[in-house]
Order: sequence, then structure tokens, then C-alpha cells
Amino acid sequence: MNDGRNMKYWKVRLLNCVPKEEPNETILLSEFFKMMQLTYPKKIQFRETHIFTKKQFLDALTDGWCNLLHVSAHGKRNNGVSEIHIGNKKDTVTATDIHNLDVDLAIRSVFVSACSTSYKDIATAFDSIGVEHYAAPRTDVEWIDASLFSLMFYKRYIYDNISYGRAFEYTQKRTQTTKDFPYYWV
Repeated sequence: MNDGRNMKYWKVRLLNCVPKEEPNETILLSEFFKMMQLTYPKKIQFRETHIFTKKQFLDALTDGWCNLLHVSAHGKRNNGVSEIHIGNKKDTVTATDIHNLDVDLAIRSVFVSACSTSYKDIATAFDSIGVEHYAAPRTDVEWIDASLFSLMFYKRYIYDNISYGRAFEYTQKRTQTTKDFPYYWV
């Protein structure tokens, strides 16, 4: 398993799945990665992609471009099923959609910043297509808290070259978001 410490070059895709008029952390993360590129120009490449449909989401997931995927979306649990809502919430991605992709992804880490998506169904679906680490909030979390968590996590994981688990635990303690991000999936 590659926990990130041996990754020579990060290719990060930021999927912005929320309506444009709403705040979300992909804007903040884009600026963060631009600043970090000035200091570490050979360590990271990233793309921010606006997603409006389920098809665009699944295409971005399987195009092979990135090894770390960050999804900014709305989410909820509906009758025991984790849902990632796309755009204006007309399209929904579930564990079944991900599991049915029948691919082995180049993506090693997935961070879904969408309320109530840290459940076994969706974590297992990502695992079934090759993802080694999956993190998401288990509660309804404010976007500013999710932004702070992801920003601090990526700083520790990517730039400080700390293992996934240690970076996650460090971020939990420093942001006091243990109830929102109680654990990650391996």
C-alpha cells in the first residue's frame, strides 16, 4: 500500500460539484495549491473541474489523470444509502454507481467533502475500484470546517510527507472535528 510518503509527484483533481453561487473549499484549495507550487514546483499538479452531472463525475473519476481526488459536494444518507449530490442536486452518485464502474483506478486517495458520506457503503465501493484511502464527514458539517480540515490535512499529507493516518489524526485534533471526521477508511 502506498500511504503517500513514497509519492514522487501528486496529481490532484478538485471536483467542484456544488452550485457556483455557493461557497465551497475547492476555491480555497486551488489557491492553497497555487501557493504551494511556488515553494514545491515539482511536487504537485492540480486541476479544478466544475461538475454538473453524474456522467461528468464518473468520467472525471475514471479518466486516469489524478492520484488524489477531492470532491466538494452536498451529501446525505437516504434509507441507509450514502448519496453525493451533483450540482443543483438533480443528479446523485451512490456506492452502486461507483462499484459498477468495473475499473481499477489510478486514484489512491479520495476525500469527499459532502455531509454524511463517511459510511461503509461508499467507502467499500471506492475500495472495490482500487482506492487505498477514503475520508469524508459522517455528520452535517459546515463548509468552513470542512475547508479547514482538508487544507490542514493536505498540508500534512502532501507537503510534510506524513502518512495518511498520522496526517488525518493530526488534523482531527487541531481542528476539533473528530465528531465530523471520526475516522478514515483503508
